Amino acid sequence: MKAVKIETIIQPIPDSDFINKRKYSVFLGNNYRTIFSSKRDALKFIADTNKYLSVKMHQVNNLYGQTISVYRLCWPYFFHNKKGGRNRGFDERKCEENIKIVTDQLNRLIASPTPNHNAFVWSYFNRAIDCLAEIMDICMELHRSRSNGAEVVICQLILTQLLTVKNELLQYPSNIQTDIEIKVYRSVLKIA
Repeated sequence: MKAVKIETIIQPIPDSDFINKRKYSVFLGNNYRTIFSSKRDALKFIADTNKYLSVKMHQVNNLYGQTISVYRLCWPYFFHNKKGGRNRGFDERKCEENIKIVTDQLNRLIASPTPNHNAFVWSYFNRAIDCLAEIMDICMELHRSRSNGAEVVICQLILTQLLTVKNELLQYPSNIQTDIEIKVYRSVLKIA
């Protein structure tokens, strides 16, 4: 199964005047940096982070499928060739462009890690989620203009889920703090 893989650990500098530079550290793209006294602890953190990010990637991919489904249901209404109908061709092109961007960003998430991949992973997630949110906004506006209340609620639910995933990524790892939470999270994922 496809998975996100980050692996950059900043090696210690034994002769440094700064105590933190004498230890291993991991920098993540959400501006989180953590310091470890042993390489083993740093590798464990990287492994747990990879598992967490892979779950988030699959959540975004699931929301991507739901977004495409909503978009395709809106598709017949984007362009009216009737006299006096509103031409939403720009909205349709924007949605199609965003779908291509999301596909590209998800593929970049699973690409071979580069030295800066730890930082780029968050930008790939953010761009994908922002593009999906923009599609949902366009579809929601279309449904509002057609007085389709149920479809507006569906768009709002997907949009809320997208924003929740984005916020969880921005707060990682502070949103998984205690050993109890980590054990529960691992049991949900069936992680040893």
